Formats: sequence, structure tokens, C-alpha cells
Amino acid sequence: MAQTWIIAIDKVDNAPQGQPQAAYDPPSQTVTAGDIIYWRNNDDIPHWPAPNAQSETAWMDYQIPGKLQGQPAPTSQQAVSFSAAGTYNYVCALHPDETGTIVAQ
Repeated sequence: MAQTWIIAIDKVDNAPQGQPQAAYDPPSQTVTAGDIIYWRNNDDIPHWPAPNAQSETAWMDYQIPGKLQGQPAPTSQQAVSFSAAGTYNYVCALHPDETGTIVAQ
């Protein structure tokens, strides 16, 4: 049975200029092929986790909107599943300094 994983996209408070303003938590996740991974946007701006290799097909059809102002809980998430074992490096298509890795076994 497939397991479900959540990777949060969190705002980095007081990030120095030139450093990522948001980060994936955890930045690296090991899963079993076929597991479901959700990216949950806890930031108030959109993010779009996408393959880091241009040869790969996009995982998500659209960006994940940011949470609405004043709401304490995340308001948007998307899921993906990797059917083949491998290491999948990803980047935010909107913010290329935000990176992460999925290792499917």
C-alpha cells in the first residue's frame, strides 16, 4: 500500500538578501516507488516544484498558490507519485534557488 509524504514549502524568515526566501521541508525525502508525495505551500506566494532536469516532463500542471493572507493553515497543495526508482532533483520553477530531492527506492 502506498504511503503518503508531505513536503512543506515554508517561508524563511529574515533570509539574507540573495538567499532563498522559502525552503522545502524536508529538503530531501526518501520514499518507496509508488508512494504519494504532497507539496504543501505554507508561504503566502506561489511556488512550483518542477524537475531540475530539462529532459524530464513537468510533474505538476500548475503552480501551487500561496495561502490566503491571514489564514493560519495552508490552503493549497499538490501531489505526485514516482513509479520508478531513482533520484529526482527538483527546483521551484518560479524561484530557482529553492531546491530539493526525492529518492524513490
